[in-house]
Amino acid sequence: MDFQDNWVLVKGGVIVDPVLKLRIDQAVIPETERNEVDLRSFYDPEIDADHLLVPISEEERRKITWSDMPPGTLVIFESDKCDRIFYGLGLRWNEVGDTLRVKAVMSDHGFSLKLKLIKFTDYPVISEHPKDVILHVLKGFVKVNELRGYSIYEKYPSVKHLEMCLPSEQAFGLFGLNKAACREVEPGWVAIASREVGQARVQMTREVV
Repeated sequence: MDFQDNWVLVKGGVIVDPVLKLRIDQAVIPETERNEVDLRSFYDPEIDADHLLVPISEEERRKITWSDMPPGTLVIFESDKCDRIFYGLGLRWNEVGDTLRVKAVMSDHGFSLKLKLIKFTDYPVISEHPKDVILHVLKGFVKVNELRGYSIYEKYPSVKHLEMCLPSEQAFGLFGLNKAACREVEPGWVAIASREVGQARVQMTREVV
């Protein structure tokens, strides 16, 4: 099943699919090379496309004792029904000419474990199409404007393209992608998604009242 691209950039490193009720966050991998990040995937049945950002509650603001967030600060919506689907899609990136090339470096065994986790979630549509969910998440990642909290525009000012890549064997074997839908970027690697990196600043999604 080929999911439609409904990803919305909520903040620089967080994207949400309000149709599938998915949210993707970045998480730093401790004690690893600098240009590496993990992805955390969450399912929240109460995600609303019109309220992806909401004012922080006073209770939550008090919990964050180190923060100087003023009342009414907009934060990413999360209900008490939010559940993490999987954690850990290791990504590494490097600058190749005017392109920021992001590579999924997980082994077949690692991906297989994630696929089993998704299959047993029993969430509408998602649990029935685990491979497509993984691909959907990876493809959506090209929408981000930050990597580990660093603005792409500031850290890589010469970059004009962002691409997500998989090893060819995984793309065509494990995930069964059509070779015509992928572009070889270097021996053994294909791009499964890409976008032009604009020079405009990130425009945060605002709450619709």
